[in-house]
Amino acid sequence: MPPSTRKTLVALGDSITAGVGGTWNRGYPTHLAKRLEAQHADLKLVNWGIPGLTIPRLTKALRKGDHLYDTLATADWIVMTIGGNDVINLFPKRFDESEPLTLQSQTIARELDLLMTTLISLTTCPIYLGNLYNPFPQSELAAHLIGALNRLHLTPLAKRYQHVHLVPLSNVLRGEEPRAIQYFKTGSIQDMKKYFRRPIHPNDHGHELIAEAFYRAICNGQQP
Repeated sequence: MPPSTRKTLVALGDSITAGVGGTWNRGYPTHLAKRLEAQHADLKLVNWGIPGLTIPRLTKALRKGDHLYDTLATADWIVMTIGGNDVINLFPKRFDESEPLTLQSQTIARELDLLMTTLISLTTCPIYLGNLYNPFPQSELAAHLIGALNRLHLTPLAKRYQHVHLVPLSNVLRGEEPRAIQYFKTGSIQDMKKYFRRPIHPNDHGHELIAEAFYRAICNGQQP
C-alpha cells in the first residue's frame, strides 16, 4: 500500500489551546485546522489542551503520556501555548499593582528548557510556540511580567532550538484586547478579582486571530 498522505496537527498547552473562551470551546486549534484543510482535506487534529496547565505540568504530562507518543512521533505540525498560568501564579493575591514583583528567571528558564528538550525527544516535526499576549493593557505589572517572559525566555528559546518557531501572539492581540478578550473590562489586573469572569481568555474573535497567526507561521515555514 502507498504511504498515507494524511497530515496530523497536534495542539498542546493550556486553556487557550483547550479553547476556553470560544463558543462550545472551539478554540484556535479548530480554526487553524479548518484553514489547513484547504490544502490537506484529510487533516487529523489532536487537541491536548488542558485548562490550568503550567510549564512543569506540561513537561510531566509529556513524560508520562504514553498514549501521545505515537501521535507526537508522526505529527506534521505541533502548535502550543504555555506560560500564561505560570505568570498568573506570580500575580499578588489581591491583584495590587503597587506590589513589586519579579519574574523568577532562573526557574522559568530551567523549566522551559526541560519542556522543550522533552518535547523534541518525542518528535521531529516543526513546533510552533505562541508567545504570551497581555490581556491587561492598562497594567504596568502585567506588561512587565509578560514582557519579561517573552523577551528573556520565549524568544531566545525559539532561537536555541532548530525546529521551534515563535508565533508573536503579543503583537497580534495588541490593541485588540476589548474586542478579542472574553469578559474584557478595564484592562487592569484588578479585573481578575471576579474569579468566574476573569478577562484572560480569547473570545471567538481572539481565537480566530490566534489561529490566523499560527497559520501564517506554518505557511511561512513551508513544512511539511
